[in-house]
Amino acid sequence: MLMIAGCFVTEPEPSSKVGSEFTDGLRDNGEVRVVVFLTLPAEFAGPDADPAERREGIAQVQDDVLAELTASDYSAVQRFDSVPAMVLTIISEAGLATLESHPDVEKVDLDTGGGGLPG
Repeated sequence: MLMIAGCFVTEPEPSSKVGSEFTDGLRDNGEVRVVVFLTLPAEFAGPDADPAERREGIAQVQDDVLAELTASDYSAVQRFDSVPAMVLTIISEAGLATLESHPDVEKVDLDTGGGGLPG
């Protein structure tokens, strides 16, 4: 907290893409299944983006993120063609740290699964 001209100003909390619950889950279970939300370059993200080019852009960003992880960081991956995201089973704290620091990773959430409606 800072005091400026008689007013107290609270400094914002540092943002985190990966919460502590992921590290705790990894320590407790030896793995954690996550959804990794990716940031697309502007030319692939807009409503006017060509669908084929958007899929190529998504695949490229997925490749870039996966290239930074090692085989000892994750054990499974599910990639999506038209959604800038993928599901990973992370098996190392280094893998979580890599996702946290990667510029193309927007956010990491727990994959709780089962969100579909019964058919």
